[in-house]
Formats: sequence, structure tokens, C-alpha cells
Amino acid sequence: MATPCSPRDARKTRAPGALPAPRPLRADVAGLLAAARGEGMCIVRASLAPRDVVYFVSVLEAAEGVASVLAERGGELSLVCDTTGLAMLEELLCDVAEEIELAWRLESGGAAPALAPRAPGGGCDA
Repeated sequence: MATPCSPRDARKTRAPGALPAPRPLRADVAGLLAAARGEGMCIVRASLAPRDVVYFVSVLEAAEGVASVLAERGGELSLVCDTTGLAMLEELLCDVAEEIELAWRLESGGAAPALAPRAPGGGCDA
């Protein structure tokens, strides 16, 4: 008799380096992100192991003013920054990705400069 797959088992079957499929956001987080989608703002979705969230947020907070973090669940985070700080955020993400498994993609940003999506294990070009 086969046992049903748990959500944890489903995550294990995801292709290596793939970001999880976006899930519907809670109403409060969705409202904050909707307000952040204005001109001059960018939203970057990041995915990391839940055990690394505290470390990641502490590094981001130490780099004052780079981005604000909205945590939805587990290791799925939304980072909000202005378009002028996007390059600094990408540099910080690349530095942190050398220490922990981290993936990201630009979700919205209007006239934002390009932010290359990064899958876990992929390198950042200098």
C-alpha cells in the first residue's frame, strides 16, 4: 500500500536549482507587496532553507537600508528595495549565496535594471 506524499517529499522531488512555484500570499503580505509595486520599487523573491532564514535576515539588516524583508512561510521571502539599491542587493545576495543555498528572481520592478535569476548552486559573475 503506497503512502501519500507529504509536502516535504514533494520538495525533495523538485528539480535541482529550481525555485518553488509561487504560492498564494496571505492577505496582509499581499497588501504590503501591492503597495510596494509602485514606481521605483522592486520585489525580489528569495528561496532558502528555513534553517537559514534567521542568518539571512540578520545579514540583510546589518546592511542597513538595502531591502526590507517580508517572510511568508518557511524559507520563501520577499525582498523589497528601490531600483537604485537593486545592484547593492544583488551583490549582497551573491555574497550570502557563497555561504548558504539561496535562489532568487526579480518578481516585479517596473523600470528596474535587470537582476539575473539565480538557482541554488549557480555562481554569481563578478
